[in-house]
Amino acid sequence: MNELGTVGQTMKPGQKGTVKWKKRFGEKLALVRYRYLPNSKKRQTTVELLVEETTWIPPREQTVLVDIKWEEIDLRNQIKHAGGRWIPELKRWEISKDLAKRHGLQNRLDK
Repeated sequence: MNELGTVGQTMKPGQKGTVKWKKRFGEKLALVRYRYLPNSKKRQTTVELLVEETTWIPPREQTVLVDIKWEEIDLRNQIKHAGGRWIPELKRWEISKDLAKRHGLQNRLDK
């Protein structure tokens, strides 16, 4: 029973096909999956259980400072609209590193 078949359906607790597993695992049930093994003509049922819940603080997104000239109105508006923040003391925009990469601004980063 080591072979895992192709996933056919993934269902949340309460959906048709999960009632038996909801009764067995209760509130710990997260998902039920049906997997199909065409060669052996079998269906496997797998369950995903919640075993622990703790407080998690997502890591802070890495930000960079970018030089965008005052006359670059379109670019400035795009950055502002995407969540960039103007830092007046530095005369630079603070944006996520990913955003800088998406906009091709790597050559404008403050070192």
